[in-house]
Amino acid sequence: LAALWRSNAWGQLIDGHAHFKVRPECVQGFVQEKLGEAYQSNRLGRVSRDCLADKALVLYFEGKQRDEALLRALQQVYKQFGCEEGLGHFEVVYITAAESAEQFAACFRAMPWLTLPFTHALRREQLRHLFEVDPDDCAAVLLHMDGTTISREAKPLMALAHRLQSSIDEKRSESSYQKDLAKLIEKERKSLAQLEKRLQEGVVSRLGRVAKQLFAQLRAREVAEFLAEGGCPDKALHAELEAAAAAVEVAREGLRALDADALEELRVADSPPSAPVREAVEAAATLLQVRPDFAHAQARLMPRPGAFVERLLALEVGQVPAAARPRLRRFLGSAAEEGQCEATPPAAEASTAVAVALRGWVCALLRHEAAALEVEMAAECISCTPAMQAAVECICDLHGLHEVEEDLRGALLMADRFSRDAAAAGAAEEEEGEDEEVSELQDKASMVRRLVGLMEEGLKAAAKEVPKLQEGLAEPSPHADFGRRHEEVPDQLHALRDPEAPKGPHTVHAHALVRATLLISKPAVVQSAGADKGALLGEVIKSIGELYAKIQDAAIDKQAEGVTPAPDVTEAEWEQCKALVGGINGKALAQASRSFSTWHEWLSKVAELHSAKAGLLSKRNAAKQAKEQLLAINKQLDAAGLDSPFSLALMHSVAQAAKDAGQPLRRSQLCWVLERAKGDERVAISLATSQASARRALPVLRDPSLLSNFDVSAVTPAMARRVKETLSSVEALQTHLAELSALDEEAGEAVGRRVGERPQVGDTVLVLSSRDDEASRFVGMAGRLEEDDGSSQPFLVLFPSGGDYENQTWWFYEGEIEASELLAGIAEPIEHGSEATGEEGGEEGGEPRPGAWRRFASMPSAAMVLLKGGDLALLRPGA
Repeated sequence: LAALWRSNAWGQLIDGHAHFKVRPECVQGFVQEKLGEAYQSNRLGRVSRDCLADKALVLYFEGKQRDEALLRALQQVYKQFGCEEGLGHFEVVYITAAESAEQFAACFRAMPWLTLPFTHALRREQLRHLFEVDPDDCAAVLLHMDGTTISREAKPLMALAHRLQSSIDEKRSESSYQKDLAKLIEKERKSLAQLEKRLQEGVVSRLGRVAKQLFAQLRAREVAEFLAEGGCPDKALHAELEAAAAAVEVAREGLRALDADALEELRVADSPPSAPVREAVEAAATLLQVRPDFAHAQARLMPRPGAFVERLLALEVGQVPAAARPRLRRFLGSAAEEGQCEATPPAAEASTAVAVALRGWVCALLRHEAAALEVEMAAECISCTPAMQAAVECICDLHGLHEVEEDLRGALLMADRFSRDAAAAGAAEEEEGEDEEVSELQDKASMVRRLVGLMEEGLKAAAKEVPKLQEGLAEPSPHADFGRRHEEVPDQLHALRDPEAPKGPHTVHAHALVRATLLISKPAVVQSAGADKGALLGEVIKSIGELYAKIQDAAIDKQAEGVTPAPDVTEAEWEQCKALVGGINGKALAQASRSFSTWHEWLSKVAELHSAKAGLLSKRNAAKQAKEQLLAINKQLDAAGLDSPFSLALMHSVAQAAKDAGQPLRRSQLCWVLERAKGDERVAISLATSQASARRALPVLRDPSLLSNFDVSAVTPAMARRVKETLSSVEALQTHLAELSALDEEAGEAVGRRVGERPQVGDTVLVLSSRDDEASRFVGMAGRLEEDDGSSQPFLVLFPSGGDYENQTWWFYEGEIEASELLAGIAEPIEHGSEATGEEGGEEGGEPRPGAWRRFASMPSAAMVLLKGGDLALLRPGA
């Protein structure tokens, strides 16, 4: 019976639902009733419900914050389907959320669709309630022509439709751009063919003819002299230089042999000495670049016994000031004017041994300086004319030596000297084995040096932490000052000894505090008491002030390396103390006694300070061991490099730079290049890294007929600029420079911006890359540089109108954009013509439209292909 009853009840329920179901026509009437009869339009004014007949509806519910994406989607769809002229099959009804008529008018002013009058607030609320729309959010409800609901979540559908339509529009525009681009590519291909023909008929053929004539007309001796090692051909000058060097050594021996008492008498003299001695001292002061006054030289050069001779012996022969000889002409006499300085002047002019030794030292240095200058001038006087020298430099520049700023001859000499190493293969292998050993030592030294640097950084950080902890103990805050509260401890510890006193959780922690304090201040008491807590309590009650003073003084002592309250305290007892302090419950102590809590905080800081000092000491010891290891490695390197006058650090730096550039150096090459550069690291690296180019240029200089096979395509703009700079420095070559300028002007490159030069405001620029992910959409696009504020992200670029990027701007970093003359003018606003013909259109096969370059610039794919030197024909439709 029960089952039968349930079956009957279910049938009655289903029948009742079908009976009371709302019919579709009633639903349609209900929604239309809620919408009402009156509407408002900016174009038509007040309208009735008749304008909605046979149209689908989009109810646009506005929230407190306007959704711009939804609004743009509605505007695009409304315009796309011709609803603005009343030809569309749907209508949008705007349901405002404005709270005043003025706000409603401001929002609705730019909308082309219908709206409910602002005074119909009840209808708006009923519609929001009917479709369950949140008043805070914007929403869209899509209704059928008969009033039934298609979707209450039409907002994402409208956004999707907007994106799809934008993609379709871009695809159509791209197809139009492809047609324009194909025409432009064809035109440029024809122009390129004409330029190549002119190049083959003009420059290349002329290059071949000139190369054949060059060898017959070239004065080979001049090139050979340019490539030769600069040297002095006069043996007499070399002999004079050697004699001057010997005289310098004799003069130095004379200084070493001076009587110490005579020098000390001169150092402490209160009055000026005799004229010969005073003049000799002042002459020596001139060479040492000290004011030539005896009293001033006495104070500056003789601060202690022996200091004067040390300063004199430390002056090298190459360190003589250029202005010394003119200033000392009167001192040297008429013989000095002729450039002849004797190492030992006549006895009549030297009344003392000091004057004789000083005069001999001064004359010897000036004699050596004059002889060295004569040798250097003779070495520079070669017969290679300036025009030939400039021509050789141009050849070198065109073979990749344009980046060698100094000592071009040195780069060529090195390539010549070390290109004939095949004859000494055995010696090279032995040298290479030694180089590998030295290289391993250098790598090890570099690794240890980096480790020492890291350790020193850690030491600095740890050394800053210790004073902070000590300052916190020396000047604690009032509520954490155990120095004020330690006098309260005995009374509270007495309570712990009373067997009748109540015991709480804090009792165990208090005993731990007592034991931890005695472990680091009186470890012997802890050892003798053992597990007797009463004895430990009695010791602390009796001497808490003494214990605090010992520990506090040891903690704030800035001179001590560690924290040592007692001489017999060990690291094991410190570790026990830290374990006890770390296991104490600070909250339980604070609830029981403020004094115990302050005691615990103070002892925790002391333990932390001990750990910091112990860590600092450990780091110092480790750093000391590392430095000792580095010193041992450096001694091994010194032993391996005793034959080199240059520091190992300099040798390693130059060798590493050459290795990074793909030009590894053997030890003999490294020593040669450093000697050639006179120890200048920058010049040495330039010589070492330019060897590949120097080895290419050297055969051509020896046999100019090889220029007939020169690859013109390998010439870069930087090489061409350097050649022009070289030609401009020689008056006899100005005609060749004028010919080059005329060719550049004819090719349209006379006013070209240098590659890598900073773009100027107003330039057309091409975006090469971007660090910002949001700006990646601009890569490959051209725009106009609007601003350069000189900051780390200085460039503000305005992009051409069209698509979703209409008149947008973005800030870029240096190196992310580059000035482009090829695309100049593309950043102007695009005037859109029809797709096939129109203002910018053109007939099939005719000239490209005037806006073709601008449109081409808005296509990232085409711009990047052009930038990378690719074939633009690949961009044709269907390719």
